[in-house]
Amino acid sequence: MGHWYLLVVFKIRQRFIKAWCIDSMGKGTINRTIAQKVEKAFAPGGATLRWEPCECRSQEELECGPRTVLAMKIIKEGMEKNIPVEESVRMTTLRHQPYQAHTPAMIRENAAHFINEYTPSMITPPLRYRRRHIHNTNITRAPKPNTKCIEIDLSQE
Repeated sequence: MGHWYLLVVFKIRQRFIKAWCIDSMGKGTINRTIAQKVEKAFAPGGATLRWEPCECRSQEELECGPRTVLAMKIIKEGMEKNIPVEESVRMTTLRHQPYQAHTPAMIRENAAHFINEYTPSMITPPLRYRRRHIHNTNITRAPKPNTKCIEIDLSQE
């Protein structure tokens, strides 16, 4: 069984960084190995990375994935509105307004709408497979006219 959570890393100054683990299971504690990897990636050269406590409202159903997506949406919207990162992270805990009363169904719906905003940019162009010396026409599907396409040559030379 997998579980989703979000790590937020905010660089305040050259040598001072705050980080939060937004976890719908509660306290936002993070595995030490993962914490060390984050520290190594974001705080090289002696910078200080401080993990801030982040106690989230516990999930009621299996909504950790949608909760993670909703947290990304809340932070994105906060950045667009120049809301301090600390306040956006506080809202992702779903313990405060306006998200406090969200049900698991509302969370899933909110996440789905957010994902749908980005769907067109996540679609890859059609793939066309070309196999030399094979005469099976069912393998190759021609792209639609005026469509960019990535061609993959599967022949072994």
